[in-house]
Amino acid sequence: MAQQRRPTEEKQAFELALSQSLNALSQVEHFTDQEPYLLEFLASCYANNFWRIHRSYKDTNPGHFACRVRNRDNAFEAAWHHNWYMSENQMAQRHNKKYRVRSTHIRKGKGFRYPKGRFSKANKEWESDLIDYTEDGFALVREIRHEILAIKKKAQTCTKRLHKLHKHFKKMEVLHD
Repeated sequence: MAQQRRPTEEKQAFELALSQSLNALSQVEHFTDQEPYLLEFLASCYANNFWRIHRSYKDTNPGHFACRVRNRDNAFEAAWHHNWYMSENQMAQRHNKKYRVRSTHIRKGKGFRYPKGRFSKANKEWESDLIDYTEDGFALVREIRHEILAIKKKAQTCTKRLHKLHKHFKKMEVLHD
């Protein structure tokens, strides 16, 4: 059996419960807006590890791939690039002779992980395993971001429905006053 309350107390209790729910959903949305920056930091730890190892092989057995982690338009991005070195002839034709390394962006495609085939030119001695390890971390971060975006959408849907519920409750006041 429903608990009996006085109408004025019930209105106040309804408004209080509604405001608490809206506040909680607002905090969830705020969290989802901040999360890309936290995920960028977590992924940058993997990228930094990749670059530390990559640099250690620079002079003896250089790698061909590079990774970058960033936030772009409030969206997390972890991308890979294939590096190639310009020949002496190509360098002679350039005005800016400072940078010999050129990079080409690698498309990820569908899913959370880059396909392993995109790294077929990796140095088998050390680079392939390092790319796999790093990309596994990036893929997990991408999955987390996907789930957080789903939470944000659910929170937005609930917020809209609570506002709709509030309007519906107000109709009852108009009908019975």
